Amino acid sequence: MYAVDADAQSLYDGRLTREEWEAKSDSCTTYGLNGDVWDARYMRLYASDDSLKRFYSIRQTLIYLNSAQRLIAGLGHYLIGTFQKGTEDEYFGPDTMARWWVRNLRIFQNLIRITESPNDRILLVIGAGHAPLIDH
Repeated sequence: MYAVDADAQSLYDGRLTREEWEAKSDSCTTYGLNGDVWDARYMRLYASDDSLKRFYSIRQTLIYLNSAQRLIAGLGHYLIGTFQKGTEDEYFGPDTMARWWVRNLRIFQNLIRITESPNDRILLVIGAGHAPLIDH
């Protein structure tokens, strides 16, 4: 058993002071802007996903959560809300989301590091939000 998670590096736009960057970050929820219509839709989807365990087996729930359609829908959350934040000459949203991609690239590198042979089979147990990027 290996731990493969990794921290995202701290990226911020050099045209903003660290304080300005942190103030903008603090004004956002984890997945999007406060009050964002799409963010609210995703929060309802996540609540619905969480409720599945009351009605379905773990196996059935995991099959649904790992279906191609559900994974792609979840990936969409990273392309709204915070992603769209920024002015014409700054890229706060994309730079913030870049941290998520960096984290997943680091996780993928950790997977490569534990692979000893092309014939190795690895079971990765990780949050479904990581799956589309790791799979890619």
